[in-house]
Amino acid sequence: MELREKKEEQIKRFLAHVRDLITRCERQYQPCYTAFLDEAAAARAMQVLIPDPDQFAAMLWGGHAAAQRVVYSVYPVYEQPEPADFPIVCLTIRFPVSQHLSHRDVLGAFLSCGLERDTIGDILFGEGMAQVFVLSSVSAFLQQNIRKIGRVGVRIVDNLPFSLSVTQEFEPISGTVASLRADAIAAFAAKISREKAVAMIQHSYMERNHNVVSSPSEQLTEGDQFVLRGFGKFRLTSISGVTKKGRLHILVEKYK
Repeated sequence: MELREKKEEQIKRFLAHVRDLITRCERQYQPCYTAFLDEAAAARAMQVLIPDPDQFAAMLWGGHAAAQRVVYSVYPVYEQPEPADFPIVCLTIRFPVSQHLSHRDVLGAFLSCGLERDTIGDILFGEGMAQVFVLSSVSAFLQQNIRKIGRVGVRIVDNLPFSLSVTQEFEPISGTVASLRADAIAAFAAKISREKAVAMIQHSYMERNHNVVSSPSEQLTEGDQFVLRGFGKFRLTSISGVTKKGRLHILVEKYK
């Protein structure tokens, strides 16, 4: 099965799961929750139609207002969940200020304990600490079993509120392109050849606004977000004019 077909099958299974969750909520008349979803899955979940929108609704929450990984909830309208109702715990990891831990270090340590990726939400860092949002079902296990991450001794507690500031930083990439075709924008943003960009798109390695780009000729528009596997996440921030040779001035920002 080709990559595109596998992804389409995964999406079908996920949407079926969301519809099952809605049905369960309608039967039990109480909020139901998924595990953590990435941005693409969250967007797809919110697009699933609820049969009786006067009685039931859906929302997303990831533990803080700017969360990238979130839990989807469907609920009776008279019983909208509060943030504290979601099955999410904020774990605080303390470690010596002289030591350094990365997102990869923390995620790798958690996954090496046998956890699934969807039990773990955002991972954020401060001085001598990290705060990680996890499903409540795995919180005690992590506190009891992780004493070191790599070679760094750590202490994990669940009794501190979320306190880190969240700021998204970008790397600006400005220049000109011949057109707003997906392959042209991909080549420009990733600094690769047009031929390589075409090949990536043909292998379903590019997503635009959470959907797989189906053709190198697909047109992007200002404000679009896109992901190139192996190169990162970007947004087409602005299209600001045309050169004498007919090329377009654009600004692309890469998420850091």
